Amino acid sequence: MVLQGNLKNPNDLSLEKIDVIAIFKHGNPHVYKIEHKNKEYRIEKTGLHYTQKIGETLYHIFGVVSENTFFKIAMDTKTLNWKLLEKGYQDN
Repeated sequence: MVLQGNLKNPNDLSLEKIDVIAIFKHGNPHVYKIEHKNKEYRIEKTGLHYTQKIGETLYHIFGVVSENTFFKIAMDTKTLNWKLLEKGYQDN
């Protein structure tokens, strides 16, 4: 697994912005698709979801899986931008 950046420093330039399609059900976000490096990943499973407040900003953190790829992503509730925290692969 490769750590992409540190959410404790949200201005960390190594935190890559990503495009995410999320569905909000009863006010709760559910990640549906991620686009990273011109490839779309349909999310099959959400393994974790929690919130973390850093300074005045609340982040929603998700651990999601698409086929054999794991992503840990964060949504900034102030800007509504999504950032990639981790990406890893499972060898078959």
